Amino acid sequence: MLQKSFFTATYQNTQVQVCGQWFDAGSFAVSLLNRFYDNDLAARLGVMGMNNDFLIRDLQMGYLNQTLFSRAGEEYQYILKTLPKLEPFNLLDLESERQRMERLFSQDSFNFLQTYLRAKARNASVSVDEQALNVVPEQDSSLFQKGEIMAAQIRQADRLYHSIAEDMRVCFQGLRKFVAGEEAADRLDESCLLPMALEVLGTPELPTGVRYIQTRKPGGEAAVVGREMTFDSYKSFILTDFFEGLHSGHYPRQCEVCKKYFLMKSARWQYYCDGWSGHLIRGHRVSCRQYGEWQRSKEYATENPIKDRCTRRCGCIRAEKSRGLISAEFAEKAKILAQRRRDKATRDPDYAMTDYETEMTKERLYADVKRGCEE
Repeated sequence: MLQKSFFTATYQNTQVQVCGQWFDAGSFAVSLLNRFYDNDLAARLGVMGMNNDFLIRDLQMGYLNQTLFSRAGEEYQYILKTLPKLEPFNLLDLESERQRMERLFSQDSFNFLQTYLRAKARNASVSVDEQALNVVPEQDSSLFQKGEIMAAQIRQADRLYHSIAEDMRVCFQGLRKFVAGEEAADRLDESCLLPMALEVLGTPELPTGVRYIQTRKPGGEAAVVGREMTFDSYKSFILTDFFEGLHSGHYPRQCEVCKKYFLMKSARWQYYCDGWSGHLIRGHRVSCRQYGEWQRSKEYATENPIKDRCTRRCGCIRAEKSRGLISAEFAEKAKILAQRRRDKATRDPDYAMTDYETEMTKERLYADVKRGCEE
């Protein structure tokens, strides 16, 4: 088995502890959304695994090829060098795991497994009754026990490491689809988001080992109950983190400015993250929130065609009032009607693109004022 402390996380309330560090539940799912395309990480991990597929097949058949065995060990070393780019593996003790895998795929391990497989083949020739009773020759008992452990370690390493690339792809596509569907939700709370998550991700079976342990809240002294989970796959970890986060009121959102994903911890409709936008306003670096607010304020700036049309119409009204062509009372009513139509065009894009221009002409506006038209 993998060392239990190697890929273990403890969930307590709204947070998760990995390698002694506390994070908000759901933060690792957000990390995957942001890291999937970085440096083609999934593709780099995906090219590894072919040699190990053949190795697992041969191991099941009771045969071991030394070339495949050695190449599989080299693939694991490459994967373990690449994994620090992906959370939570950057937090784990990968050096100890690298040394363990190096021992598991050493020449001594190959020689031992060859001996184990030969003994297993000899034992297959015993009578059916002895096989049913799982009778093992006494001289082979310890050999079989150690050989089964080593074979199980190879199979478990294959389940974890060679599934990471596919697990990344499946989880990324599902989580991205979930985020894209958030705009259709009535509310951004668990009651509305959970059915949508189950529709997108299904009801996944997550092979995790769970036990309850005594832990402490971050910064607290009192002992509390924590759920310690041991994971055999990256998919199990990411989806567990996502659903635990959703249960805590945490869910991923995509920033409309930088397009990165961030973790929301309330049901507010927030469209911008708190990071730097990469844009400059008057030569100064600004956050996504500041840039978003600036962009929104431009909707009401003089360059905006909706406001510009209203500004020019109101200017004409003032000019005609000053020349005595219309009364002050008529000018005030025309100005108020023009501003109301400007506000309506700002709220309603369909109106802005169809009737707004016509209804803001002097002839139409004055005619509506004379009829006592009110928006």
